[in-house]
Amino acid sequence: MIRFATLASGSSGNCTAVWNDEGLVLIDMGISYRRTISALNSLGFSVSDVSSVLITHEHIDHVAGLKVFCSHYDIELCGTASTKRYLLDNGMIHPFQRFREFTHGECFSAGGFNVDPFPTSHDSRTCTGFRLGRGDKAVAVVTDVGRIDDLIREKMHGCGIVALESNYDDMMLTNGQYAPSLKARIRSPRGHLSNADCAREVARLVTEENVGQVVLMHLSDKNNTPQLALVSCISAAEDMGMPEDRYRIIAAPRSEISEILELD
Repeated sequence: MIRFATLASGSSGNCTAVWNDEGLVLIDMGISYRRTISALNSLGFSVSDVSSVLITHEHIDHVAGLKVFCSHYDIELCGTASTKRYLLDNGMIHPFQRFREFTHGECFSAGGFNVDPFPTSHDSRTCTGFRLGRGDKAVAVVTDVGRIDDLIREKMHGCGIVALESNYDDMMLTNGQYAPSLKARIRSPRGHLSNADCAREVARLVTEENVGQVVLMHLSDKNNTPQLALVSCISAAEDMGMPEDRYRIIAAPRSEISEILELD
Protein backbone atom coordinates (compact mmCIF):
# COMPACT_ATOMS: atom_id res chain seq x y z
CA MET A 1 0.00 0.00 0.00
CA ILE A 2 1.13 3.55 -0.74
CA ARG A 3 -0.02 6.46 1.39
CA PHE A 4 0.25 10.16 0.58
CA ALA A 5 -0.25 13.39 2.57
CA THR A 6 0.90 16.97 2.28
CA LEU A 7 2.30 18.56 5.44
CA ALA A 8 2.17 22.05 3.88
CA SER A 9 1.59 23.36 0.37
CA GLY A 10 1.93 26.93 -0.83
CA SER A 11 4.31 29.85 -1.23
CA SER A 12 5.00 29.94 2.53
CA GLY A 13 6.26 26.36 2.62
CA ASN A 14 6.00 22.96 0.96
CA CYS A 15 6.50 19.47 2.33
CA THR A 16 4.90 16.20 1.22
CA ALA A 17 5.10 12.70 2.73
CA VAL A 18 4.77 9.48 0.74
CA TRP A 19 5.15 6.16 2.50
CA ASN A 20 4.63 2.41 2.41
CA ASP A 21 5.21 -0.47 4.82
CA GLU A 22 8.95 -0.30 4.14
CA GLY A 23 9.78 3.38 4.39
CA LEU A 24 8.81 7.05 4.17
CA VAL A 25 10.19 9.82 1.99
CA LEU A 26 9.59 13.54 2.19
CA ILE A 27 9.41 15.70 -0.91
CA ASP A 28 10.88 19.11 -0.02
CA MET A 29 11.28 20.61 3.42
CA GLY A 30 10.08 24.18 3.12
CA ILE A 31 8.64 24.43 6.62
CA SER A 32 10.44 24.76 9.93
CA TYR A 33 12.11 21.93 11.78
CA ARG A 34 9.51 22.11 14.57
CA ARG A 35 6.57 22.06 12.16
CA THR A 36 8.05 19.14 10.26
CA ILE A 37 8.60 17.11 13.43
CA SER A 38 5.13 17.95 14.72
CA ALA A 39 3.49 16.96 11.44
CA LEU A 40 5.40 13.68 11.30
CA ASN A 41 4.38 12.90 14.86
CA SER A 42 0.75 13.63 14.01
CA LEU A 43 0.98 11.02 11.28
CA GLY A 44 2.46 8.53 13.73
CA PHE A 45 6.07 8.86 12.59
CA SER A 46 9.36 9.96 14.08
CA VAL A 47 12.33 11.42 12.23
CA SER A 48 14.02 8.02 12.22
CA ASP A 49 11.25 6.77 9.94
CA VAL A 50 12.25 9.19 7.16
CA SER A 51 14.45 7.44 4.60
CA SER A 52 15.23 10.42 2.35
CA VAL A 53 14.23 13.95 1.47
CA LEU A 54 13.69 14.51 -2.26
CA ILE A 55 14.27 18.12 -3.26
CA THR A 56 12.38 19.58 -6.22
CA HIS A 57 14.41 22.81 -6.42
CA GLU A 58 16.22 25.45 -4.38
CA HIS A 59 13.52 28.10 -3.87
CA ILE A 60 13.16 28.95 -0.19
CA ASP A 61 9.59 27.71 0.17
CA HIS A 62 10.93 24.23 -0.64
CA VAL A 63 14.17 24.16 1.37
CA ALA A 64 13.72 26.57 4.30
CA GLY A 65 13.75 23.84 6.93
CA LEU A 66 16.76 21.89 5.69
CA LYS A 67 19.54 23.69 7.57
CA VAL A 68 18.14 23.17 11.06
CA PHE A 69 16.76 19.73 10.29
CA CYS A 70 20.10 18.49 8.95
CA SER A 71 21.96 19.95 11.93
CA HIS A 72 19.92 17.64 14.18
CA TYR A 73 19.67 14.52 12.04
CA ASP A 74 21.89 12.68 9.59
CA ILE A 75 19.42 12.19 6.78
CA GLU A 76 19.91 11.56 3.08
CA LEU A 77 19.03 14.42 0.76
CA CYS A 78 18.39 13.76 -2.94
CA GLY A 79 18.66 16.46 -5.58
CA THR A 80 20.38 17.58 -8.74
CA ALA A 81 24.01 18.75 -8.76
CA SER A 82 22.95 22.38 -9.29
CA THR A 83 20.53 22.20 -6.36
CA LYS A 84 23.29 20.77 -4.15
CA ARG A 85 25.67 23.54 -5.22
CA TYR A 86 23.13 26.23 -4.36
CA LEU A 87 22.49 24.73 -0.91
CA LEU A 88 26.22 24.51 -0.20
CA ASP A 89 26.98 28.01 -1.48
CA ASN A 90 24.23 29.49 0.68
CA GLY A 91 25.16 27.59 3.84
CA MET A 92 21.95 25.59 3.92
CA ILE A 93 23.77 22.27 4.17
CA HIS A 94 27.29 21.44 5.37
CA PRO A 95 29.96 20.00 3.06
CA PHE A 96 29.71 16.54 4.63
CA GLN A 97 25.95 16.26 4.32
CA ARG A 98 24.77 12.94 2.91
CA PHE A 99 23.55 13.90 -0.53
CA ARG A 100 22.54 11.66 -3.40
CA GLU A 101 22.90 13.52 -6.68
CA PHE A 102 20.56 12.43 -9.44
CA THR A 103 20.08 13.42 -13.03
CA HIS A 104 16.69 13.57 -14.66
CA GLY A 105 15.70 10.27 -16.20
CA GLU A 106 17.90 8.12 -13.94
CA CYS A 107 15.81 6.14 -11.45
CA PHE A 108 16.97 5.29 -7.94
CA SER A 109 15.58 3.64 -4.81
CA ALA A 110 14.51 5.45 -1.66
CA GLY A 111 12.23 4.32 1.15
CA GLY A 112 11.08 1.24 -0.71
CA PHE A 113 10.09 3.28 -3.77
CA ASN A 114 11.45 3.35 -7.27
CA VAL A 115 11.98 7.08 -7.72
CA ASP A 116 11.85 8.47 -11.25
CA PRO A 117 12.91 12.16 -11.36
CA PHE A 118 11.96 14.25 -14.37
CA PRO A 119 12.36 17.92 -15.34
CA THR A 120 9.64 20.52 -14.85
CA SER A 121 9.59 24.01 -16.31
CA HIS A 122 10.24 26.61 -13.60
CA ASP A 123 12.56 29.57 -13.06
CA SER A 124 15.04 27.80 -10.82
CA ARG A 125 18.45 26.26 -11.49
CA THR A 126 16.74 22.97 -12.14
CA CYS A 127 13.29 21.84 -11.11
CA THR A 128 12.17 18.26 -10.66
CA GLY A 129 8.95 16.32 -10.56
CA PHE A 130 8.87 12.84 -9.07
CA ARG A 131 7.15 9.59 -9.87
CA LEU A 132 7.31 7.17 -6.95
CA GLY A 133 6.45 3.60 -7.78
CA ARG A 134 6.05 0.45 -5.74
CA GLY A 135 4.95 -2.72 -7.48
CA ASP A 136 2.25 -1.78 -9.95
CA LYS A 137 1.21 1.37 -8.02
CA ALA A 138 2.62 4.86 -8.47
CA VAL A 139 2.24 8.47 -7.33
CA ALA A 140 3.34 11.52 -9.35
CA VAL A 141 4.15 14.89 -7.76
CA VAL A 142 4.33 17.83 -10.18
CA THR A 143 4.53 21.23 -8.53
CA ASP A 144 6.16 24.54 -9.51
CA VAL A 145 5.66 24.10 -13.22
CA GLY A 146 4.78 26.67 -15.86
CA ARG A 147 3.60 24.26 -18.51
CA ILE A 148 2.79 20.57 -18.90
CA ASP A 149 4.70 18.84 -21.69
CA ASP A 150 4.54 15.34 -23.14
CA LEU A 151 7.24 14.01 -20.82
CA ILE A 152 5.30 15.10 -17.74
CA ARG A 153 2.16 13.52 -19.16
CA GLU A 154 4.14 10.32 -19.69
CA LYS A 155 5.29 10.34 -16.06
CA MET A 156 1.74 10.89 -14.78
CA HIS A 157 0.48 8.00 -16.93
CA GLY A 158 -0.68 5.01 -14.90
CA CYS A 159 -0.47 6.75 -11.52
CA GLY A 160 -3.21 6.17 -8.97
CA ILE A 161 -2.53 9.51 -7.28
CA VAL A 162 -1.39 12.66 -9.09
CA ALA A 163 -0.42 15.78 -7.14
CA LEU A 164 -0.47 18.69 -9.58
CA GLU A 165 0.00 22.41 -9.17
CA SER A 166 -3.05 24.67 -9.47
CA ASN A 167 -1.43 27.93 -8.44
CA TYR A 168 -3.60 30.83 -9.57
CA ASP A 169 -6.95 31.96 -10.89
CA ASP A 170 -6.28 34.12 -13.92
CA MET A 171 -8.92 36.73 -13.08
CA MET A 172 -7.68 37.10 -9.50
CA LEU A 173 -4.12 37.48 -10.74
CA THR A 174 -5.17 40.08 -13.34
CA ASN A 175 -7.08 42.15 -10.79
CA GLY A 176 -4.58 41.63 -7.96
CA GLN A 177 -1.91 43.92 -6.54
CA TYR A 178 1.16 42.19 -7.95
CA ALA A 179 3.46 44.23 -10.18
CA PRO A 180 3.09 43.60 -13.93
CA SER A 181 6.53 41.98 -14.03
CA LEU A 182 5.57 39.49 -11.30
CA LYS A 183 2.28 38.69 -13.01
CA ALA A 184 4.19 38.04 -16.22
CA ARG A 185 6.64 35.76 -14.38
CA ILE A 186 3.83 33.74 -12.82
CA ARG A 187 2.08 33.32 -16.18
CA SER A 188 5.24 32.44 -18.09
CA PRO A 189 6.16 28.91 -19.22
CA ARG A 190 8.73 28.94 -16.40
CA GLY A 191 6.29 30.21 -13.80
CA HIS A 192 3.26 28.48 -12.32
CA LEU A 193 0.24 26.57 -13.56
CA SER A 194 -3.15 28.30 -13.60
CA ASN A 195 -6.42 26.73 -12.51
CA ALA A 196 -7.55 26.54 -16.14
CA ASP A 197 -4.33 24.84 -17.28
CA CYS A 198 -4.46 22.42 -14.35
CA ALA A 199 -8.14 21.68 -14.98
CA ARG A 200 -7.46 20.66 -18.57
CA GLU A 201 -4.82 18.20 -17.40
CA VAL A 202 -6.96 16.88 -14.56
CA ALA A 203 -9.91 16.31 -16.89
CA ARG A 204 -7.63 14.33 -19.18
CA LEU A 205 -6.19 12.35 -16.26
CA VAL A 206 -9.53 11.27 -14.84
CA THR A 207 -11.18 10.55 -18.20
CA GLU A 208 -8.34 9.12 -20.31
CA GLU A 209 -5.84 7.90 -17.72
CA ASN A 210 -8.28 6.56 -15.11
CA VAL A 211 -6.53 8.47 -12.34
CA GLY A 212 -8.78 8.10 -9.33
CA GLN A 213 -7.25 10.63 -6.93
CA VAL A 214 -5.89 14.12 -7.63
CA VAL A 215 -4.34 16.57 -5.18
CA LEU A 216 -4.23 20.25 -6.18
CA MET A 217 -0.95 21.70 -4.94
CA HIS A 218 0.70 25.05 -4.28
CA LEU A 219 -2.43 27.24 -4.34
CA SER A 220 -1.65 30.94 -4.07
CA ASP A 221 -3.10 32.68 -1.03
CA LYS A 222 -3.35 35.97 -2.97
CA ASN A 223 -4.53 34.78 -6.37
CA ASN A 224 -6.57 31.65 -5.73
CA THR A 225 -8.97 29.85 -3.41
CA PRO A 226 -9.47 26.12 -2.86
CA GLN A 227 -13.05 26.43 -4.07
CA LEU A 228 -12.07 28.10 -7.34
CA ALA A 229 -9.40 25.47 -8.03
CA LEU A 230 -11.73 22.57 -7.24
CA VAL A 231 -14.68 23.91 -9.25
CA SER A 232 -12.42 24.53 -12.24
CA CYS A 233 -11.25 20.89 -12.27
CA ILE A 234 -14.64 19.35 -11.58
CA SER A 235 -16.31 21.45 -14.28
CA ALA A 236 -13.67 20.46 -16.82
CA ALA A 237 -14.14 16.77 -16.01
CA GLU A 238 -17.93 17.08 -16.23
CA ASP A 239 -17.60 18.79 -19.62
CA MET A 240 -15.80 15.66 -20.81
CA GLY A 241 -18.64 13.47 -19.54
CA MET A 242 -16.97 12.14 -16.39
CA PRO A 243 -19.39 11.88 -13.43
CA GLU A 244 -18.07 13.30 -10.17
CA ASP A 245 -18.42 10.02 -8.29
CA ARG A 246 -15.78 8.36 -10.51
CA TYR A 247 -12.80 10.28 -9.10
CA ARG A 248 -11.70 12.33 -6.11
CA ILE A 249 -10.03 15.74 -6.08
CA ILE A 250 -8.81 17.56 -2.98
CA ALA A 251 -6.99 20.86 -2.54
CA ALA A 252 -3.90 20.57 -0.36
CA PRO A 253 -4.18 22.82 2.72
CA ARG A 254 -1.71 25.65 2.94
CA SER A 255 -0.57 25.21 6.54
CA GLU A 256 -2.09 21.96 7.75
CA ILE A 257 -1.72 18.26 7.09
CA SER A 258 -4.01 17.05 4.34
CA GLU A 259 -6.14 13.97 4.59
CA ILE A 260 -4.27 10.77 3.87
CA LEU A 261 -4.80 9.24 0.43
CA GLU A 262 -4.19 5.54 -0.12
CA LEU A 263 -3.39 3.21 -3.00
CA ASP A 264 -4.09 -0.45 -2.20
